[in-house]
Amino acid sequence: MPDLPEARIVHATPTRVRLKVPSRRHDAAFFQMVEQRLRGWQNVEEVEVNPVTASILVHFSDPAALLREAISGNDLFRLVAPPDADGPDPPLMARIEDAVATTDGTLRSWTGGALDLRTVLFAALFAGGLQQLVRGNIAAPAATLLWYAATVVGLPGAPQPSRGEPEAA
Repeated sequence: MPDLPEARIVHATPTRVRLKVPSRRHDAAFFQMVEQRLRGWQNVEEVEVNPVTASILVHFSDPAALLREAISGNDLFRLVAPPDADGPDPPLMARIEDAVATTDGTLRSWTGGALDLRTVLFAALFAGGLQQLVRGNIAAPAATLLWYAATVVGLPGAPQPSRGEPEAA
């Protein structure tokens, strides 16, 4: 069997998968052949190819059947894991928490522990609130920014939601 080009899964949903075959970019004959062959698979509903972007978009109805068909009859390309595929992406909040922790650590390191992210955030919100007061925007902007500043430092009377518990309305 000849050496098959590598195809990477770049996006997948329950009914679609997008593959990239970078080594065959601009090879119109290859992508036309792939499109024709994939259209012959029982589970494939539609195939869209783009030789310029080296992309193959496959619409299908049953993921398990597609996998069985791909294992038994794929002599078009060799599926490989993306270079950074070491599991699913962490949830958004986990990524935000990591970014905040990293930023806080960097700030503490740069200032020798004199400043942390909470202090900087408080100062920015407090300064913004004072600026809005000076401009005469007392009702919404100033009060909101000062309320957020009080929340950051944990002043009594400011809302303090516990981690994992919903805020009181």
